Amino acid sequence: MDESQKVSLQAEFRIMDYTNTKPNYAELARKYKKDYRTIKKYHEGYEGKPRTRSKPSRLDIYREVIEEKLSIPRT
Repeated sequence: MDESQKVSLQAEFRIMDYTNTKPNYAELARKYKKDYRTIKKYHEGYEGKPRTRSKPSRLDIYREVIEEKLSIPRT
């Protein structure tokens, strides 16, 4: 979903939540040309994939050894 669709969909969800009406996911899916499960997922609070991952490097366990060897003159 692009940003403009997300914003307008979130606005519709806020209106539905405020008026205590149950959202019709199938109708919203037709309107935004998405699957109804995607619409439901966004209504339940899905924010999208994170932009970055916090995955450690395989070399992190050798960090001290690498820094020690790099501190040796003429290397």
